Amino acid sequence: MQSGGILAGGPGNGAGTGPVNFMGGGMGSEAEEETPNVSPEEQEQYDTVVKNAREIMYTAEGKVQEEVLTRLGTGNKPIDTLAQATVWLVMLVEQDAKRNGVEIDDGVLLHAGREIMEQLIEIAEAADLHEFKEAEIQGAWYQALDMYREANTGEGGRIDEEGAKAEFEELNEADKEGRADEVIPGFGQLSEQGIAMAMADQNEVEEEEDTETKTLNKKGNIPG
Repeated sequence: MQSGGILAGGPGNGAGTGPVNFMGGGMGSEAEEETPNVSPEEQEQYDTVVKNAREIMYTAEGKVQEEVLTRLGTGNKPIDTLAQATVWLVMLVEQDAKRNGVEIDDGVLLHAGREIMEQLIEIAEAADLHEFKEAEIQGAWYQALDMYREANTGEGGRIDEEGAKAEFEELNEADKEGRADEVIPGFGQLSEQGIAMAMADQNEVEEEEDTETKTLNKKGNIPG
């Protein structure tokens, strides 16, 4: 990280921040080894979406926009504010693309949205707004997906309700057959990441509970 840190603009002006093969900074080294198959056009679109989102997140001087910090710091449920801020950014970038006659691919939007959330998490933690646990991140991600779906379902929206149901059934069947990546590139990787996050957080909770139980048992053995 450059001097000044995330709040002062993090890694430069955002140019070239789109990681290779849809791999966001928060995906981890294992994810980098198992990259989905994407075309150069899709990768270029992904890079552009992430770059445009960063231009909204940061000022021309490289500082985090006040509105971003306000959105991340409003309310007492960090999971909600993170999900809302992610959807807000994704939809701003998508609307700008539409005004310029560009239709963003669904898979690109999925992975770019995840990367945008990861960058918002870095901003929130650098500003001491909240330290996110892995399970919280996954919860915010699924909430953001649901919020985006609700905002884009219906007349004039990106999502056709009947078509979405059919696609979900197709994805469900493909997942059962172990070929979900054919429907949504990188789907398996995101699912595995979510399971790993939840398991890691659950193990942490169990360790804390075990430590607390042992402490209480010790106290109980102290002669009165």
